[in-house]
Amino acid sequence: MKSVKTLVNLRKLNMIKYLDEFLYTLVQILPADTKFLGCFSDCNVSLKNGVSLLHPIKLLRQKINILDLRIERNLNRQTVSDILESHGFTVINMTEQNGITYFCAQKTGKADAKRA
Repeated sequence: MKSVKTLVNLRKLNMIKYLDEFLYTLVQILPADTKFLGCFSDCNVSLKNGVSLLHPIKLLRQKINILDLRIERNLNRQTVSDILESHGFTVINMTEQNGITYFCAQKTGKADAKRA
């Protein structure tokens, strides 16, 4: 992993069951200055007129996930920024496209002592 410059995560952060452990492991094995690209479904994404996207389909999907024992975390930009930064990443950019928020973060150091 010493020559890795960029890691692209293809799974939404919402769907990673043990997100803290996943990010902690990344920080331990990735070299300094490695970029980490990923995405998540932002629970606070609004339509252009300011109306929330919490519509019946999304609510139904959440109920199915609960019944199916799948985990889909409710994440937003601030939560993801805080989680990444607490694990030793600096968020470089976030952009929303078609209801999915994509991020680029860079490893800057070790995880906070309270996370380790």
